[in-house]
Amino acid sequence: MKEFIEYYEKIKSDKVHIINIDSVKFIVREITWKEGLLIDAKSFRKKDNIVYQNSEFEKREILSLAILRAYDSSTNIEYIPEFETSLIHTMNHTVIEKLWVEYQNYLYLNADEANFYYIAAKKYYNPNDTETYPLPPLIVEIDYMTRGLVSMSKDEFANLSMKEFETIQLVLATKNEVKPESAANLDIDLERESQRVWFFSKKMIC
Repeated sequence: MKEFIEYYEKIKSDKVHIINIDSVKFIVREITWKEGLLIDAKSFRKKDNIVYQNSEFEKREILSLAILRAYDSSTNIEYIPEFETSLIHTMNHTVIEKLWVEYQNYLYLNADEANFYYIAAKKYYNPNDTETYPLPPLIVEIDYMTRGLVSMSKDEFANLSMKEFETIQLVLATKNEVKPESAANLDIDLERESQRVWFFSKKMIC
């Protein structure tokens, strides 16, 4: 257990987590978006001219990359991946299945998170929306990056996690969705303003 904790402290970051499943503690990392897309591409199969996704293959490949170490307190055994040998092949199947469920929290945005970022981005990019709403700093960072005020190196971009990449995609999609809507509202406001000016001008002439 001591070595397990020391290893975690050594590599600890905001993309490395400990997940507890029954008597087993797992140290996992968030896979990068590049790793995720490559696994996704490899998981597709074709049979009888029908393309389908092998979800079991995807799960195994993702967990093989994600699991860095494990410790079972019931047996006092520490599991360390060996070269070309994943821990998913040496540990209890039920435990691995439970781990996969919990790991989803670090792989994709859940419904609440997606909804939060969507609403926050929609309000941020819509100048006509004055309602107070929490603003995640990431949305401001993305906005400044698209304006060219903030840059990201190639390595930084490559090391974005799947969840970070998905969040950025959602914010950018929301921005593009809001823009036409805001432009339309602006046109309406300008038209109203011109009508108001015309009305008062006519009144003054009369």
